[in-house]
Amino acid sequence: MKLKYFFQGLTLTSLLLCLSPPVWSMDYAKIVQGFEAAGDLEAAYPFALQLAQQQDTYPAWREVAVKYAKFDTEGRTYLQAWQQAYARNQESVYKDFLTLRPQSPFNQYAIHALFQLTLAANRVADYQRFMEEFPESPEAIQALLKIHEVAFEKAKQVDDPLVYDAFVNTFAGARQIPEAIDRASQIEQRKLEAQFKEVSGKNIEERERVARLLYNQARKTTDSLVSSRNYRLLDLDLFIDTKVVTEKLDREERLAYQQVMERQQREILQSLKELREAFEEKIQDLAEEIQTQARKLEEAIEAHSRLMNQKLEDINRGIQDLKDDVKRGFHQSAVQTQQIAQQLQKSPLTEIVEAVPLVGSGFKILQVIAKVLPKIKQAITNPSKWQAMLFG
Repeated sequence: MKLKYFFQGLTLTSLLLCLSPPVWSMDYAKIVQGFEAAGDLEAAYPFALQLAQQQDTYPAWREVAVKYAKFDTEGRTYLQAWQQAYARNQESVYKDFLTLRPQSPFNQYAIHALFQLTLAANRVADYQRFMEEFPESPEAIQALLKIHEVAFEKAKQVDDPLVYDAFVNTFAGARQIPEAIDRASQIEQRKLEAQFKEVSGKNIEERERVARLLYNQARKTTDSLVSSRNYRLLDLDLFIDTKVVTEKLDREERLAYQQVMERQQREILQSLKELREAFEEKIQDLAEEIQTQARKLEEAIEAHSRLMNQKLEDINRGIQDLKDDVKRGFHQSAVQTQQIAQQLQKSPLTEIVEAVPLVGSGFKILQVIAKVLPKIKQAITNPSKWQAMLFG
């Protein structure tokens, strides 16, 4: 107790004797240490604010936001810590910021910023990790779609039917599936056309042999993609005069390709519907505006990202305005130390906090991610030969 009065007396004396020198001539670190040693955090708080203002770094604002949380009732220092985290724009800093107030709705901005870093790296493993860490976020849906995009680009680079098959089997419901199936068939078609480039009526036996091979493989294999691809190849004019094709036309297997494509199309439409519903369930405040702007899932995601980025700019502008106000007061006489702290308390940052959009539970997103993530994770950690080519 005596120590507390000692520091209070010391502070008042300093204020009276140092009206003209700039306020930063005071050693705020020692004053804060003294009050903290005396157990008087309330008295230390305004000086801790000034110290953080001097240093103006993420660690400085973070320490005040954590240590003096009960005095930061309106989240002032918390938002200053956010601005510094946003300026540093590092994954480790954003993840640390998420630990300051785990239940804060503001955290969705940190998650959004984290995803922007993931987007910049554009690696399947990073998207998968993001989905694991934030499975209820709208960005988890976007991460899933980006995995599809990146993997399909890899498949097109390899351009092998079995790699396209691996894509279809790994990413159920991906919108690229019809194109993957079509590309695989086109590759096989080109091979056959090259093989029989000099075909004439005299080598009907060879065409009959190849047709029989395709037909038997289609009927024997348990891989519906290979089966449907072979049936599609048998529809080429190359084999129109073979006995095999005549036999095929008499059997119901001729519908296999169409049936596979129809099934895949139904699955894709259902997958996109589930993703859209999950996305809209999460972004309650933004859903109505997004619905008016976007009809497709990708458009909805783009609209959400634009709105989040705009809100981030508005929020950081508001925090910077507050900081500029404080700096103007900071250069005045030392007797205004408490007044500057009071200015922080009275600044209209409540509006910034209230600007954070309300979100849903994210339960539907969690369900979608839980359904697709295990297969993706397995493909990344223990891939087949063909899956490994999808992930570079």
